[in-house]
Amino acid sequence: MNKDEARRIIREELAQLEGLTYAVAVGRIGEHSVRELRSAEGNLYRVETRFSWDDEQGGDVRVSVSVDDGGWRSYFPLTEGLSIRKQA
Repeated sequence: MNKDEARRIIREELAQLEGLTYAVAVGRIGEHSVRELRSAEGNLYRVETRFSWDDEQGGDVRVSVSVDDGGWRSYFPLTEGLSIRKQA
């Protein structure tokens, strides 16, 4: 797996999700999606996105994006995330 390419995919996915409102993110709690994506270089990756409570129910929402190439990296995917904060 090309780690630079995988990190770029993660950053692009997170950039699309960071604009979500808190209300929309809360509505997606428990969502777990998996899709395949072919990179510009032609490599096939599995992109997994999860929405969960960051620390406690009713608090911030954690969005995690993981990428692997379906090989042994599927046991240890590259993962990054962001927190969508509850407005005070």
